[in-house]
Amino acid sequence: MAVLQMFKDDSGRYRWRLRADDNEIIASACTGFNEKTDCQRDVRRIVDLAPKTRVEDLTLDREPAGNGTSR
Repeated sequence: MAVLQMFKDDSGRYRWRLRADDNEIIASACTGFNEKTDCQRDVRRIVDLAPKTRVEDLTLDREPAGNGTSR
């Protein structure tokens, strides 16, 4: 089962990371938090939003706006 872990980094800041079933880290906080409560807030947001999250593929080629074509 995947798990969200909170931990202190080498500089003493709070961080989170998401580990997959195989223990691989698949996501992590991009910044550390001075306060544990701030890290906990981020973790709660992830847990709350995850089931409702949609995927956006920003790599798709898009036609330039205003090229006169319609779909």
